[in-house]
Amino acid sequence: MTIKKRAQRYLSEERLSKRVSTYSLGEGKRLSLIIWNLLEPSLTMMDEVTNGLDYESLNILKEDLIRSKNEKIILLTGHQFEFYEEIIDDLYVIKNKKILKVDKGGLKKIYESNFN
Repeated sequence: MTIKKRAQRYLSEERLSKRVSTYSLGEGKRLSLIIWNLLEPSLTMMDEVTNGLDYESLNILKEDLIRSKNEKIILLTGHQFEFYEEIIDDLYVIKNKKILKVDKGGLKKIYESNFN
């Protein structure tokens, strides 16, 4: 896939030609994802990556993460359990300054029962 086509998965050609300073929160996030996608780093850390993304962008991101996860190390943080549950291999939560590994299944239920 060409660079242009990879970029246009997240932003239209029209938006890509505009100044970044005019981008909304979501557009800025999508630009970051374009850069991530093009650089293809072997290690990625993303905090609240779903913040500001629309439904279509979330689906594209999910595809990209699933495609990349077997070849790269990807560390994600966030609160949209349904989004992350389909992607993750290992799950850790932080409680009382401790990092705990928990089973992948039932992420939302685990959070509700242990952390509220």
